[in-house]
Amino acid sequence: VITIDDGFKSTYTLAYPILKKYNLPATLFIYTDFVEKNSSSLTWKEIREMMQNNIEIGSHTLSHCNLLRYKENEDYDKYFSRIKKEIFLSKEILESKIGEKVKFFAYPYGVYSPLIKNLVIQAGYEGILNAHNMNNTINTNPWSLNRQNVFGNISLNSFVKILNQRPLNTSQIFPYDGIIESNQLVKIGAILEGGNYDAKTLSMKLGGAKVKFDFNPENREISFTPDSLKPLIKKSYIVNIT
Repeated sequence: VITIDDGFKSTYTLAYPILKKYNLPATLFIYTDFVEKNSSSLTWKEIREMMQNNIEIGSHTLSHCNLLRYKENEDYDKYFSRIKKEIFLSKEILESKIGEKVKFFAYPYGVYSPLIKNLVIQAGYEGILNAHNMNNTINTNPWSLNRQNVFGNISLNSFVKILNQRPLNTSQIFPYDGIIESNQLVKIGAILEGGNYDAKTLSMKLGGAKVKFDFNPENREISFTPDSLKPLIKKSYIVNIT
């Protein structure tokens, strides 16, 4: 599945003609405040036109804000009300403008927490897309669908490798997916499901950078623990295990 985020005009002028020519379906994740904002934005007319040619529309919130971040002097109640509005109202606006049900939601910047995830589910979406740079399997949870980031400078060989990447199924991940953890030396990893694994064929990335990991073949645990001299900085991390 091809996905394109935000709602830039180039989606209509560059991507859409190619998708239409080859009859390729795609999903556009739109943040509604950006539509018709300036000359770089899509218009509702363009969005509706693309929908007639295998293009589905999903929500990317109202303003493309980082849903984890509090605004200055914002307490929990105000924060909760604001992010709920971002998730719920964006769906309502899109559905009123395009005349179809909006089924999928993509986290801005790929960041989220259990609270945010639950709000998306409560809003009535049928699936959530993250930015974990992993492929999906038939067993992938619809509330945690993976996506691969593909940028303009990627080579054809690299793209083929992405398509052929074998997803790893896990029976446990730690810390819990999307959790906010204050411990900057927290152990990060997963228990891999079934089969025999050779540590030499495994790879682990933290925030896009490879890390030296530990692997226990007996329980198939792969993990990384930050060094006390180099603790995690306080930010959001995406962990990739391949």
